[in-house]
Amino acid sequence: MIHLLVTGSQLPGYWRFRKALGQPEATQLEVLKNILASLSSTGTGARFALGEKMSYRQFASAVPVTDYSFWEQDILRQKHSGSAQVCVNTERYQPTSGSTSAQKWIPYSKSFMREMDGAIQPWLGDVGINHPRAFKGCQYWSLSWLPQEQRDSRPSNDDLELLPTWKRIMLERVMAVPSAVTYTKTMEESQFATLAHLCARRDLSLVSVWSPTFWLTLLDKLILWRESLAETLDSGRWSLPGFSSDLKCPHSGRGAKILREFQGTELIEHLWPMLSLISCWDSAGSKMWAQQVRRRHPSVFLQGKGLWATEGVMTIPFQGQYPAAITSHFLEWMDLDNDRVYPTWELKPGQMVQPLLSGGHGLLRYKLNDAVLVKGTLGATPTFEFQGRLRETDLVGEKLSAQLTEQAFQYVEEQTGVRPLTMYAVRTQLTSPYYLVLVRSSDVQPDKIQNVVEEALSRVFHYKLARELGQLGPVRVRMDQQPERVYQQVLVNKGLLAGDIKFEALSEIAEEFLP
Repeated sequence: MIHLLVTGSQLPGYWRFRKALGQPEATQLEVLKNILASLSSTGTGARFALGEKMSYRQFASAVPVTDYSFWEQDILRQKHSGSAQVCVNTERYQPTSGSTSAQKWIPYSKSFMREMDGAIQPWLGDVGINHPRAFKGCQYWSLSWLPQEQRDSRPSNDDLELLPTWKRIMLERVMAVPSAVTYTKTMEESQFATLAHLCARRDLSLVSVWSPTFWLTLLDKLILWRESLAETLDSGRWSLPGFSSDLKCPHSGRGAKILREFQGTELIEHLWPMLSLISCWDSAGSKMWAQQVRRRHPSVFLQGKGLWATEGVMTIPFQGQYPAAITSHFLEWMDLDNDRVYPTWELKPGQMVQPLLSGGHGLLRYKLNDAVLVKGTLGATPTFEFQGRLRETDLVGEKLSAQLTEQAFQYVEEQTGVRPLTMYAVRTQLTSPYYLVLVRSSDVQPDKIQNVVEEALSRVFHYKLARELGQLGPVRVRMDQQPERVYQQVLVNKGLLAGDIKFEALSEIAEEFLP
């Protein structure tokens, strides 16, 4: 019965979104009106004379395109004093860092959380209608596990907390893993406890994570800890050496038996015979990892996430496409060819755009560093395809972009048969900065890969000039049996949440973050 209630509770938002697809302009203007009304009494409201009678053109003229630095001081002032600088009725401040930047605090107000639910409802309603088996059993929703230094302060990181209280209570009854696993003493304990709970649930039917590598890492740990997990489920006591948390331990003789008798794909299929749908990032830098998830779960439907961020949601999966989340936030889009900003209803297929988001959390015309392609329409609403992060590195004026890096990787693969995982622009203190390429161990010698990468990058005028001037050191190559773990560790060292990490072709780091 509870599973029917879970599906049914999403249907109002599903039908509302489906209707809105045919009238994106009217829908978005109503969303903007509600946002401006909710912010009228804040410091931002006074600053820009915001009010529900303000037209879109007046709003766009009054408020500039912004990024986090524009709002940071007001957010921190509100966080410390409780004054309504950027929004009202703030529930919490969500830590985020995207994939490569320093930590930011995003206000989660009541109105903003309603906006998020306005995206979750149509997504889950669509899943319930088109993949009903996904709601036949229990579910696992991603928990963005916290770095060690944040575990005592316990900032909220449970995806369920994006939902209204009544819906959260209902969904908690079908969750396979308790949210308390994120507050164990260490990351390793969080992983072990999560796997123990998952292995105890034969009825796991839906998995929703962000990065596919998050799920792949869990599956690798499942093999590594198989005997300890079996012992834990057999005895009902935690058997991981050094496990110190006081979490209640699951018990499952069935799970223990399967862990001891099967391996590989058979192990996964026997553990979770009801698993029907996995939701995760599946485009741009996550594409190759999503394909690995598909290979690990050949009989399970893998659904892409659309474009979600801690700051809000831009597109959602719906009827096999990724339309703009028009019932949630107010969305604008900057054309990357001419920097002109368009409201959603004025977009045309073929435009390459960057999303701007305005929401009840007080971030207005907030620029997200993503490139998306306008693919077509669903009803009258544009649909999109995520192309990747908008990012370039510029240690000494070399100006390398993600697109140039991907072209270099393709050339390396053509010449050596090896495709690099990622490339870091490494800031240093005592030596010249340099670029580090991370690749999987193979029979190809690092020197050969180094030479081919150097050749490919030297086609970029500013990179070649920087090398000839001695501003940049030579490319370095790091080979590893599991380069994705090195990648994750670099970003965890920077303070990022493990579940939020996206794989990108190019990023900039300080040398001390290298493991």
